[in-house]
Amino acid sequence: MEVAKIIDVGKNFYSGAKTALGCARELAQESFKNPVVRANAKNALPLAILSAGAFSTFSLLPNRKGDGKQGKLERTSGKLASIAFAVAGFKKFFNVPTMKLKELSILLKKMKFKDALEILKTNKENIVIYALMVAGVRVVTDLVTKGLDDKVIEEFQPQKLGD
Repeated sequence: MEVAKIIDVGKNFYSGAKTALGCARELAQESFKNPVVRANAKNALPLAILSAGAFSTFSLLPNRKGDGKQGKLERTSGKLASIAFAVAGFKKFFNVPTMKLKELSILLKKMKFKDALEILKTNKENIVIYALMVAGVRVVTDLVTKGLDDKVIEEFQPQKLGD
């Protein structure tokens, strides 16, 4: 492969990623202009902080701290926190009918997207901010877990496995 082709592929990838991020940023900014969406996000923020903080404490569990590697539970804490927030924050973001979550999921799977938006009495902006908050909980949890893990290693200086 020629160097020029490699450079072109890299430039195309960069410009595509930049365009996609720009569109996502504009969509998020437009979503936050809606006062209902801002209120929903403000109501769900304490729940997001609580789930990120609670699942970040997995880094305090004893494991092979001396080798600097995180255990399986620590690595999956971000995913678990985002799932917990997604389930718990659903009612904060959407007008859920008085049915159970399982019944609602079965009902929503069988219908079209537009009908589902009408049942939930929501719009695209609400869904965008909900998805961003779920992703944000995962990122924050992963960062805090890694930071706490490094702090525990630095503070207590545990022995390496086999010492």
